[in-house]
Amino acid sequence: GLAGRVGQAVRPEAMAAAARVLPASPNWYCSRCSDTSGDGRLFGFAARYRICLLDVGAATPAFYGELIGHTERISGFAFSHSPGQSSLCVSSSDDGSIRIWDAEALAPVAEYSLHQNAISALHWSPLVKDLIVSGDEKGVIVCYWHNRSDSQQFFPEPRTVFCLTCSPHHENLVAIGYKDGMVVIIDISRKREI
Repeated sequence: GLAGRVGQAVRPEAMAAAARVLPASPNWYCSRCSDTSGDGRLFGFAARYRICLLDVGAATPAFYGELIGHTERISGFAFSHSPGQSSLCVSSSDDGSIRIWDAEALAPVAEYSLHQNAISALHWSPLVKDLIVSGDEKGVIVCYWHNRSDSQQFFPEPRTVFCLTCSPHHENLVAIGYKDGMVVIIDISRKREI
């Protein structure tokens, strides 16, 4: 591999076989700005105001398309990993909106804006097929069930949310990581920390 070769010359053919290069982006400082579709065919990553999609299902990755619609930096991106929803994905932006997309069709599906502050983290639940959880810089957590347009807000800590993830084992548990290093697990069915 190339791991031990920092500072050494590397043949171009060795580089092409071992590495894939993505363009630099200010979105790299986000906790979750790229994901792979549940079927493993598409890889999406945030690049400023858009999501770039690569078809990685073949031997050689190829550009698939872009999801364009946000007006400010994208702060989060995730695919749905529920069966039958491998083309659905979601993105959050500093413009305050969260958009649900059909990545295969390169088309928007829905949009909502429930945060009053900049959104800093986002995840699509792997167990609840229509649950999208997001957190913002003031500590507000929003759970949004897009099939029924229902939402619930939590405010576990008055701190900047850096990352969050829905449990792959228990549908009501969400782990939240804060910028200052604190981690909290909440039970969204009971509206409290555990």
